[in-house]
Amino acid sequence: MVALVLMLVAVASIRMNGDRQLSQSKDAIGNTLKGVHSRQSEFRVINRRFATWNELEARGVRLPQWQRLVASNATASHWFVSLSDTQTGVVCSRTGELFDEGPDDRTPVCREAGP
Repeated sequence: MVALVLMLVAVASIRMNGDRQLSQSKDAIGNTLKGVHSRQSEFRVINRRFATWNELEARGVRLPQWQRLVASNATASHWFVSLSDTQTGVVCSRTGELFDEGPDDRTPVCREAGP
């Protein structure tokens, strides 16, 4: 009986640690996307359109070592960026539009890596 209880406690602990890591990954990507929003806003004021990812990189935007670009797109009135966390497999995507007032106007949509 004691062994069963210890095993259940261990499984619960491992699950809680995994949930914490996923939450931290989502938060970290969300913070990166807030930075992208700020850089996109700056670029738009100067150029009257949103920047492609290559243009953002040329202006110094860098991803943390454990994040990778999945997809991106930019037009005169919208931008889209999707990033993944290489350690947890979490992928978060976000859009931005002309009338966004700040980086918190839109929340990223995140999904966890499938089995």
